Amino acid sequence: MAHVLIVEKDRVLATAIEDRLRAAGHSIDLREAAEQLTAKPPAGSVGTIILGIDRGDEPRPEAVAQLLDQFAGRLPLIALSASEDREHRLAALKAGALEFMTKPVDLEELTLRVDRLAGSPDDIFEGNLATYAPWEILESLRYGRRTGVLRIQGTADGGRLTLEEGQIVEATWGALRDEQALLAAASASEGRFRFVAGEGASGKTPLASQEVLLRSRWMVDELERRRHWLPVTGAPLSRLRDEVPEELASHQDLPTEAILEHLRQAPESRIYDFLKALPYAPLAIRLATAWLAEEGCLEEPNSRLGEEAFPTTQALSSSLLLEVAVADLLATARDRGFDAQTVPYLVLFEPEVGEQLDGLFTNLPDTPENQAFHRLGRQLASRRSGSTTLEHESGTLSFHFKALSPAAKPQIEVVAPACAGIMIWLAQGNAEDSVRSAVRRLSGSGGKQPTGVVIAPTDEAQAAVRKLLVRARHWRSTPHPPRSLLAVLRLLRAET
Repeated sequence: MAHVLIVEKDRVLATAIEDRLRAAGHSIDLREAAEQLTAKPPAGSVGTIILGIDRGDEPRPEAVAQLLDQFAGRLPLIALSASEDREHRLAALKAGALEFMTKPVDLEELTLRVDRLAGSPDDIFEGNLATYAPWEILESLRYGRRTGVLRIQGTADGGRLTLEEGQIVEATWGALRDEQALLAAASASEGRFRFVAGEGASGKTPLASQEVLLRSRWMVDELERRRHWLPVTGAPLSRLRDEVPEELASHQDLPTEAILEHLRQAPESRIYDFLKALPYAPLAIRLATAWLAEEGCLEEPNSRLGEEAFPTTQALSSSLLLEVAVADLLATARDRGFDAQTVPYLVLFEPEVGEQLDGLFTNLPDTPENQAFHRLGRQLASRRSGSTTLEHESGTLSFHFKALSPAAKPQIEVVAPACAGIMIWLAQGNAEDSVRSAVRRLSGSGGKQPTGVVIAPTDEAQAAVRKLLVRARHWRSTPHPPRSLLAVLRLLRAET
């Protein structure tokens, strides 16, 4: 068990953590502030630190580095904060925290994390793939000339990489081995990793890891360009040509010929059949399938989707929830006086928010009906305007997305009065003039009651919003950005 140092100004929380960890067998040193450590050093040899980084109303991620400096930066540290802001979390992790937890803290989860970090930080390196990409982890281990085993657990599969002095000498991922296993590991984007220092595999020839990592980035880029050609996983496929075009055949690291041969022997196979049968990384199989479809070697994706193709449970659930939310928002808009067949909504966003908007759409299940949403997401990520519709038997929701800029103000003044609702998503609150115009124009007339919501996740944005919404009818604000298209509909549906 570890000797844990808790530095937390909230006495109630600190005492609750202390009681839970003592019950789990850990010894505890408790301080309200890091400054107290100078006058009264910890009673034992500290193995793990739990640090509350909130000071007043603001988190201070730099407190992580300041405290670790007192221990020569060699201890595993868990940062606690009331902030859900992604930038604060990343700043704390970059400053040296191995874990970041948002208050209110789940004490059982915290105890499990302390138990996991109880080993020496020199021997263990672990975290989330959302924070560290696989190539970043491998580069860090390579530069540190580390020897040991790196385990990566993705959403569906997992694997292990054995390193010797920073070089990868063995790789497994499910049934895959060596370079294909490394390619699969390198393209994992969700899940967790854990490196444990120890013995390598002496005498083995290192894999061509740098070449594989570069190849994985190339494949990701090429697949993104052909995303609209990629069939859904459950779509049955048919071979239209017997041979792979010469240009495509030159990419020998793609299983194009193997896929066509598989379809010759097993017509109507699906992508997941390729994933089970072929000894290639999922990324290589998906890119090869999309490229073959683009070249006319496979039946054009989405052309045969019907009763034979079965979507995943996630896709069905998301589709049903979205349908209910669309119907609900249409009914709410009509109750507020907007009785046209097509009900318009306007989403205004500061350019810095484009990538977050992209995430609302690209996170939708990869089904044919969502392809237009995926394209819109990429369009918004490049800070351009765009539009989409959500259909229902009772009517249509029309959404117009526009980046805030001085040039956009005249268009906003024309469009805003006709809208059933406006969402304004701010980053820093710098587009004050354009926002003020939208707030004033969404006034409602003829018995209509539009709704307006401002998303202001930062202190700067919240300060701007407080001034803008003084005496403004139909408007409210929230510091919490939506994380899905469904959340957008719910925000616009909520009562003002």
